[in-house]
Amino acid sequence: MNLQEARSIIQDIAMNKEISTVEKHTRTAGVITSYVKEKINVTLIVVGGLSVEMYTQGKYMTNDIDFVGPDHQAIMDCLADLGYISMEEAGINMLGGNVMRFHPKLESLVEIPDSKLKNADEDRIICIQTSDGLSINVIGLEDIIADRIRATIHYKIGIHKQHIADMLMNNSVDIPYLQSTLYGEEVDLLDAYLEEIVNPFSPKSQLAQLRRKLSLSDSTLRRIYSDFDDLILFMIKPDTYIGMTTNPYLMVYVYNEDEDAMEPLYDISEKSEMTMDEMIAWFLEPINTNEIDFTSFTKMLKSVLNAAE
Repeated sequence: MNLQEARSIIQDIAMNKEISTVEKHTRTAGVITSYVKEKINVTLIVVGGLSVEMYTQGKYMTNDIDFVGPDHQAIMDCLADLGYISMEEAGINMLGGNVMRFHPKLESLVEIPDSKLKNADEDRIICIQTSDGLSINVIGLEDIIADRIRATIHYKIGIHKQHIADMLMNNSVDIPYLQSTLYGEEVDLLDAYLEEIVNPFSPKSQLAQLRRKLSLSDSTLRRIYSDFDDLILFMIKPDTYIGMTTNPYLMVYVYNEDEDAMEPLYDISEKSEMTMDEMIAWFLEPINTNEIDFTSFTKMLKSVLNAAE
């Protein structure tokens, strides 16, 4: 693809106000990939958020397009040909701005974080055709799942959890290969997701789904990382939380931050005189329901309680 053709497609994308985010990103990635290959004979590989966007069929929306490829400066020169400018020129102050470029008309951010794939198998790269008939090279499914699992474990990036689940549940995954790329806690997290797929109605699986699906503001939902691997806690007043865990029993707890004490309130797995509606009302009573998706919360909580009976 020559520069004139590339700029023509870029202009078409920028003018199309009805274009979806996924279509915009994939078409843009196709133009960049094709032009860079034509001009400097470098094969770019899509990694990061756009690969997750593709493997989740658009459930996850990324804010940028990440590529890896050698000859960093030459790639940046190609981006400049296509109308991309430096972060400084765009007036955007971001850490790592030297590997990023911004396109004002597309409102598109491109990042080249590395010169080659790391912790990934190049034989698993897939090729995707765009609506313009151009090709995109995308990191393998298993390798981007592994990348997101590592980020969740080592950098505590909780937002990746739903993306991992979506990619595992909606694609054909080479589980033995994926397991071979992970270690320690990374394997444990993968096993927890696989348990959800194999046994989605177990208390542990239901609670994991509840944690991901709740719509809570940051002021309401707080996670305390402790020995309780599957703990979810809700702030009910300053320094005091109420929560649930499935390990070793499905329990309701109260936690006081000042006293640094976790006390069990109620063992849900035992028979009780409470009806389910009474139990849910008791659990939700101290929570500000204006700050949560009450219908979704109640539905998921009932699923957890049903699974525990």
